[in-house]
Amino acid sequence: MSLYNHVDDKTDVLDAVADVIPQGIEIRDVDAMSWQDGLRGLARAFRAVALKYPHSATLVPARRLNALAAVPVVEAALRVPARAGLEGAAAVHALRAFIAFLIGTLAREVGSAPTYAGANPGVVAGRERDFVKSGLPAVAAAAAAAAVAADLAFCDREAEVEFGLELFDGGVRRRVDAAG
Repeated sequence: MSLYNHVDDKTDVLDAVADVIPQGIEIRDVDAMSWQDGLRGLARAFRAVALKYPHSATLVPARRLNALAAVPVVEAALRVPARAGLEGAAAVHALRAFIAFLIGTLAREVGSAPTYAGANPGVVAGRERDFVKSGLPAVAAAAAAAAVAADLAFCDREAEVEFGLELFDGGVRRRVDAAG
């Protein structure tokens, strides 16, 4: 209860926690690299800090950032889509989609059971069998393919983030090409 001698209520505590994560993000010079590398660098830096505080990462987009130390992260994140050719509202939309991807990936990652992460091969094998026997044609077909079956029952978190970033890169490129 002594905490409330320093803050008014739970909202103040949550706002303060949300301010900690962006302050710890190491911002590299995104202007000195390709926009794709800048995007990946920001994603990896955000993810590294968010994993230090795994259950608080979802607070960042849900709270108003009060710390001025977070503003350089937003600045760098807006410069990346601008370097790709997206400006103004399009850059803001790209930033929001990027943050949604990162937060969604992190929420799934920190909420995953160890068996889903692949810690128990027996459980993974059981999930693969369940997928094949599911009676759902797309799931059964994907699970029946040896290379894909492991992907359905096992989640390589690093590979998932990299795959998502690759899709994001492609989407930004298509958007810029269509506008140009």
